[in-house]
Amino acid sequence: MVLAATDSNPHGYGADPLSLHGYAPKSADIQVTISANSSTLASGDLQVDFRHSAGHLTLGSSVGGFGAQLQMILANQHLYLVNGGTADRPYVNVGKVGISWFGVSFEMAHPQVNLLTLLGAVHDTISTNAQGEKVHTLKITGKNLSLGSGLSIQNATSIEVTVGRGGELTGITVHVRSKHSAEDIALRVISYNQPVKVTAPLPSQISTQQGNLNQLLKMVGISSALKGLKSNLKV
Repeated sequence: MVLAATDSNPHGYGADPLSLHGYAPKSADIQVTISANSSTLASGDLQVDFRHSAGHLTLGSSVGGFGAQLQMILANQHLYLVNGGTADRPYVNVGKVGISWFGVSFEMAHPQVNLLTLLGAVHDTISTNAQGEKVHTLKITGKNLSLGSGLSIQNATSIEVTVGRGGELTGITVHVRSKHSAEDIALRVISYNQPVKVTAPLPSQISTQQGNLNQLLKMVGISSALKGLKSNLKV
């Protein structure tokens, strides 16, 4: 009788630090990067509290040679924005946002890539990256990629969904192509289930005038990076 030893981890991958073991996460820390023609236009950090349906995005940009920072807070089903580069500027209430946070957290633990076909994408290829993650690359068949809740990305040509070895979502990249530019919007999960505290602005910190999302993005100099992102939110 000959006994042959087999290596259960032939590629030498370490433990999956983002593994959720099938459980929906309570929170997530996500790195956001927006680039155009291989140059970074804006980058920042998104912290999401799934239990309280809240999120806080800090997005910085150096477009045009000056620094700008956008603070975006989602709390109490409302989206608030402020230009962090301007002192004492009040938050602007963009409007009410209805998102199924339970559904989002469940998809983080069990990403169903095939559902993207309902948003205008078709399955293309599956590959494995250096970290042992599966990368699903899907082509966009229509001109717009619907994100739900009245949001869509125009001129999207493909989307990459990265799934960790534990089956959890680890990243999403949307490629946007037009005649004059090649833009990428990338989300990369840094951690799950770490403490996150999102606080809505005080009433005294909120402007009495509601704002338009595209105007606010232009205010901080990153509208070129997100010009494909259109909002149908009622404001």
